[in-house]
Amino acid sequence: MISQHHFFHEGSVFRGVLICAIFLSISLPNAIAQNNTLSTKKPPPVKDIRILIDISGSMKKTDPNNLRRPAVKLFASLLPENIFSGVWTFGKWVNMLVPHNIADSKWKTAVHAQAANINSTGLFTNIEEALRRSTWDWKEYDPQYERTIIILSDGVVDISKNTDENNDSRSRILNEILTTLSNAKVIIHTIALSSLSDQDLLQQLSSATGGIHETIETTEELDKTFMRIFDVATPRDELPLIDNKVKVDESIKEITFLTFRKDKSKNTYIISPSGNKYSAEKESDDVTWHSENQYDLVTIKTPETGTWRVDAAIDPDNRVMVVTDLRLITSNLPDNLLAGDIISFYAHLESEQEIIKRRDFLHFVRMSIKHSNETKKEPYLIKLKDDGKGIDEYKKDGIYSAEIKKTDILKTHTFELLVNGTTFKRKNTKKIKIVKYPAIIDITKTPHNDISVSVIPYKTLINTESLEITAIYSRPNESDDKYPIKKISPAEWKTTIPTNNISGNHKVTVKVIGKNKYGKTIKITTETENIFIGDKKYEETENHSENPVVKNNNTTEQETTSWLSVIFSFLGFNFVLILSVFSLYKIWIKYKYKLLPLPCEEIANA
Repeated sequence: MISQHHFFHEGSVFRGVLICAIFLSISLPNAIAQNNTLSTKKPPPVKDIRILIDISGSMKKTDPNNLRRPAVKLFASLLPENIFSGVWTFGKWVNMLVPHNIADSKWKTAVHAQAANINSTGLFTNIEEALRRSTWDWKEYDPQYERTIIILSDGVVDISKNTDENNDSRSRILNEILTTLSNAKVIIHTIALSSLSDQDLLQQLSSATGGIHETIETTEELDKTFMRIFDVATPRDELPLIDNKVKVDESIKEITFLTFRKDKSKNTYIISPSGNKYSAEKESDDVTWHSENQYDLVTIKTPETGTWRVDAAIDPDNRVMVVTDLRLITSNLPDNLLAGDIISFYAHLESEQEIIKRRDFLHFVRMSIKHSNETKKEPYLIKLKDDGKGIDEYKKDGIYSAEIKKTDILKTHTFELLVNGTTFKRKNTKKIKIVKYPAIIDITKTPHNDISVSVIPYKTLINTESLEITAIYSRPNESDDKYPIKKISPAEWKTTIPTNNISGNHKVTVKVIGKNKYGKTIKITTETENIFIGDKKYEETENHSENPVVKNNNTTEQETTSWLSVIFSFLGFNFVLILSVFSLYKIWIKYKYKLLPLPCEEIANA
């Protein structure tokens, strides 16, 4: 027989086990969920930026003042200290000018010292070897790193006096090196320092990897070009600089002023809220000042709160960058955008890697975007909202959103996000190139009078694995033929259409079908391109004998007909008028004696 005490003891144990089980069933999923949440919060990938500078002899003409030096120093100075970087120069040989390392103050000092060795003494332009040596460890994709290459060159692939060897080197760049780097998810930005450079090669390197390509005709633009690439490769937190004034809040740990010089002889001054005046001549432990003929770069640690002023020429490219605990995080906007596309844009404020959701803090926060382009003087104003409507998923969750529209104009558009929190301000600027097609399409006549069609897709606009490209071609007085355009390298689709030397206008259109990164089907047909084949004199004669002459003949006939109509109308009117007058006269003669009394009757009556 079981005692009552034993029964209650077993019951207590059972109840304890049951309570523990219930507790574990409730707490364990929460713990697992919490661990999962923490585990998904991975640190952002470490940026690794490698810079390749052309020092071939042709640079003596394209960069006679060696403006590559201050441009490289500016770029290096602005790099955050938590990234890796290195600088290589290339001519016939490749030299690691500044070894690849963490971009700390020691590394930046080395860049400033070694920049003096950037010259124009190279005999060739060995882009292939520069790419191989600078990316020796980038054979496979590593999600822990965000890898970027910046190439600055003014020439073409040139490793030998033998043309075939140069062509082979160029082919290896596109078919071997580019394939490896693309698979490793390396982004390549390219700067062509002359329109005579191999822009087709540089454009392919950029387009195939999601980078941007810039062409400049003078190195006077090089500093600002490097800054445009800097904004893409490693954007930094900024404050709005309005009328050369900027408001600094207490969350700012470090502030950097970049001002471009218009008058090289005039000094730049930075004036603090308390009236302290900083200049290149005035040394201070908290201030680092670097001056070049083109710009001033000033960094101030633990700056005063309040309004700072810049005594320098106002330039739209001047900027104020900061190190702060209060960060503005935004959507990654593309570098290129298809005309008419709509962008869903999101932004939030962050502290210690956490989204700020406090309503007492966000109550005074206002976010807006100034959207401008090269043809419109007054920008569009777009307000971001956190109201749970439209594309904004949740109300008052700290994430602000807006749709960016009006992207039809084929120009470079500037999107300036401004955040006003009453006691603080933030700024983020992005430039986007609006393009007509999701690819660069080039239709040209070959030296053998055939037609070459080249298509270089923008990787960020269309999935290259889904592409179907067709050329629709018609010879003079013949029906259309279709030519598939095949992939010849990781970046280019190409075909050659035989014309059989038939004289006249040959018409080509290109049809592109593919999917964008969201899986939406894109169908594009280009405008018809007319390519004339034959003798130039015949071309002028044919062109002269077409519409203009017919138009003039029609005009002459119309004018002749018009004058004849006027003449006949005039003669007809006068004939009718004369006939009417004559008829009236005849009637008057016939009846005048019946209407008027005779003279004798008048006398008698008198």
